[in-house]
Amino acid sequence: MKTQIIALLALAGLSSAALARPAITIAPATMRAGPTMRSPVVQQIPDNAEIDVVSCSQYWCNASWRNMPGYIPANAVAFQPAPPPPVYAPPVVVAPWGWGPGYGYYGHRRHW
Repeated sequence: MKTQIIALLALAGLSSAALARPAITIAPATMRAGPTMRSPVVQQIPDNAEIDVVSCSQYWCNASWRNMPGYIPANAVAFQPAPPPPVYAPPVVVAPWGWGPGYGYYGHRRHW
């Protein structure tokens, strides 16, 4: 039973990382253990750092940077826009002229 609980917790941790959205920090930020200014500091994050955001409220974002989870002030986070879908050129179809040997645009003409 204990191993099943550990396996479920590990699976939940992996699935939450998969649900994270990429974002960047727009200013140096202090990641904290909880969503308050009184929570202990986890790490300092420089500006323009790529982070993974799990969720955001009005003031705090639950995020991770370098595999360390914590909370970052929401005003220091900017979400990256989704890349545009790829644009493909239409296929080029090359066909022989006419409908077969001796047949041109105006049909089969033996005598000009």
